[in-house]
Amino acid sequence: MKIDAFVNSDDNNKFGLLALNIKSYIRPFFQMQQPNQRRKSVDDRGRDVILIEDDEIDRISDLPTNVLDIIFKDVPFNELARTSVLSKKWRFFWTTHPTIILDGDFFEDISNNAGLVEYDFNNIIDKILLQHLGPIDKFVLDVSTIDIYEWDLDHWLLYVTKKGVKELTLDNSNQDPYTLPLCIFDCSSTFTFLSISNCMFKPPNPNKVFSNLLELHLKFINFLATHDIDAPLLTTLTFTSCNRIHFLLFFASKVENLTIDDSHELQVSFFENFPNVKLLHILISHNLEEDYADGSFITWSKLLALCPNLTGLCFSNCCVRLLGLEIIPKMFNPEPSQLEHVRLGLEFFDIDLVSGALSLIRSSPKLRVLQIQALPNSSGQDIEDVLMYLNEPSCVNQPLEMLQYVELAEFEGTQSELIFLNLMLWKCPSLSQMIIRPSNEVDEADKWKFFAQVLQSHRASPTVQILLLP
Repeated sequence: MKIDAFVNSDDNNKFGLLALNIKSYIRPFFQMQQPNQRRKSVDDRGRDVILIEDDEIDRISDLPTNVLDIIFKDVPFNELARTSVLSKKWRFFWTTHPTIILDGDFFEDISNNAGLVEYDFNNIIDKILLQHLGPIDKFVLDVSTIDIYEWDLDHWLLYVTKKGVKELTLDNSNQDPYTLPLCIFDCSSTFTFLSISNCMFKPPNPNKVFSNLLELHLKFINFLATHDIDAPLLTTLTFTSCNRIHFLLFFASKVENLTIDDSHELQVSFFENFPNVKLLHILISHNLEEDYADGSFITWSKLLALCPNLTGLCFSNCCVRLLGLEIIPKMFNPEPSQLEHVRLGLEFFDIDLVSGALSLIRSSPKLRVLQIQALPNSSGQDIEDVLMYLNEPSCVNQPLEMLQYVELAEFEGTQSELIFLNLMLWKCPSLSQMIIRPSNEVDEADKWKFFAQVLQSHRASPTVQILLLP
């Protein structure tokens, strides 16, 4: 839906709500009529319909304010403003609603509206904030596609922090890095959710406490100095395309979800303060393996020792390679883990990767779901070592009693992939489903030939389904 016009709040202020007269569209969702006002009619196809009179009873408007705030919590501002046309009761609802979402869709909506050409984004945001009354619990601002001045961003953040904002999202992608103002750190105790993109992270002192923070998402941030972050209630922590994250020393023992996506200079000591992490995602790009050539990256045995409560993990191919760098026998057997769900990127022609992955699988007696994305043999490596390893009786020396689901994606139909799938079928008595997803590079005839070979494999589970899917 397009924004049609401003609705002026008074004659002296030309800024008003971004509104669209959509009474006929939205009214049925907000109103219920009295039983005696309903009357039946027949449509052009002879079907009975109920006509709604104009003097309906507005049930939702009578709901308590806190209930309305929950209903509209995640509604973008332009949609929230449109409620002003429903009735007099709704005209100024947006001015007291504790959520302001100025995301990419909001700015695109304004850009596509000819009636708003005379207003620049800075003035619009200024007037939205100045007309807002009461506290602001959630503030979302995406400036990745618009031109703004840093001092404007400074005073917007100062304004919402003074309003006691609890959930803050600031997306500064595609712009010059923005230095977070001191007000962000001064009100750190009020935050429960914080998502920051492409900003300079410079707390005023090396020790910072976020006493109520539950979720922290950092993206495109380059950390330049050592900082201690104390977040005793933090449960979710995400790094995306960040550098030098080893500068951050977290005291956050309750973190259960940890994601490190293409973020580098990660050291073993980083994991020491996350003993209760349950879900771990580490994705490292191929071209940065040299950063860990000295063996500074964490290994399988250290990871499972430092994070004994892991139930799910997702590792890229490069990460699997680094995890396998410790000097241990190929038949390394770490202590049993609590892992239930494992997702790996894997090169089936690399003995270090295959043996490392099998070591992890063997050490996970509670494993229920195994998902592997096969990666191409772009270097043309010889796979004889892998074939010899997979054919050894001790490769998987005991049944994987709990494994129920195995998925192999992007398979190329290699012999090592076939032997691996045979092992899973042979060693998994509880297996209920095996999914095979071929690479687009595999010929159609080769797909079915490979699938036929898998179907002929010995199966420990009498009820397993083997499916070939796109």
